[in-house]
Amino acid sequence: MKRLSNQGYWNGLYQKSSDEAAKSQGLVGWLKQATSNYPNFLLWEKIFPHYFAGKAGHTLLEVGCAPGNYLTAFAARFGLDVYGVEYAPAGVQTTRERFLKEGLDPQHVIEADFFDDTFLAAHENEFDFVYSRGFIEHFDDPSAVVARHARLLKKDGLLIILIPNLHGLNKILAKYLNPESYAMHNTNIMQHDSFAALFPTEQYERKVLGLMGGFSFGLFNANTAAKQRLLSVLNIFQRPFDFVWRLCSPLIRIETPFTSPYLLAIVRKK
Repeated sequence: MKRLSNQGYWNGLYQKSSDEAAKSQGLVGWLKQATSNYPNFLLWEKIFPHYFAGKAGHTLLEVGCAPGNYLTAFAARFGLDVYGVEYAPAGVQTTRERFLKEGLDPQHVIEADFFDDTFLAAHENEFDFVYSRGFIEHFDDPSAVVARHARLLKKDGLLIILIPNLHGLNKILAKYLNPESYAMHNTNIMQHDSFAALFPTEQYERKVLGLMGGFSFGLFNANTAAKQRLLSVLNIFQRPFDFVWRLCSPLIRIETPFTSPYLLAIVRKK
């Protein structure tokens, strides 16, 4: 299995984001960030409640969990018993600090390589939910990565995987704003048919599978200060459009393979 990124990259990223994570004020701060973005609105207000409401106390593991924003939101919104696995030491530290501030058990943040067989043996068939966002596309064999996710699930457990869509307009912008980051992604799985092939029907019951959301500048990151300033302005400019899309979301769908920022799979392990 070949990684398309390295631990040094993630350590640097999480060290940089540590101060930003510290500024968050619990669920209120996280929701302020999430609801300014239409794809996150779809996830947390329209899709996730259907699967997580009424599941308080159920266990959820996030693979590649730093800096802990999503785990703390799962705990606060749905009362889930949250765990994370992270192999970058800076990411582990940031996430444990976030857990402490939110009153969660920092020992639930497991410092381990997801691909270490010792980790798998210790946690196989353990969790009700396994979640990853922006993880499987960083490997040359994502089907094996998905299969390893599923081995951590209990029988009939739910697997939730979100990846970016770096095709069409998104590809042009991603390569301009941060070509080094773009090169770390396996773009072969970022189309509907190739993404769906990762979840064969003989192994999974498909609940949600496909593109999600309209165009979003929130998908991108930048590799220079000047580009980051530009991206920040564009994100502010987009907020009125996100607001309109939220109002219209029950009536229209705006997913296209050229502009949608994500592909989402929610599948039940058979």
